[in-house]
Amino acid sequence: MRSAVGPDIYIRCHITNVKRDPKCDNTASWEEKIVFFDKVRAVGKELCEQKEHSNANNLYLRCKAIFENMPKKQNESLNDE
Repeated sequence: MRSAVGPDIYIRCHITNVKRDPKCDNTASWEEKIVFFDKVRAVGKELCEQKEHSNANNLYLRCKAIFENMPKKQNESLNDE
């Protein structure tokens, strides 16, 4: 017995990448952390423009934690600049 085809069509989607969720490891190099920071600033600005202040705040807090929890050796290797 064959099923009847209805008037509705459904499209199946699969998310492969979320632009608004940049990632960075605590053990990343200083240069990688700066690239991460720049991505966070761009995404945070977009989120604020879309009135998603809570999401922007959470993203900034994650970024702040990456720099606060920097390995001691990496932190000591930095100069004032």
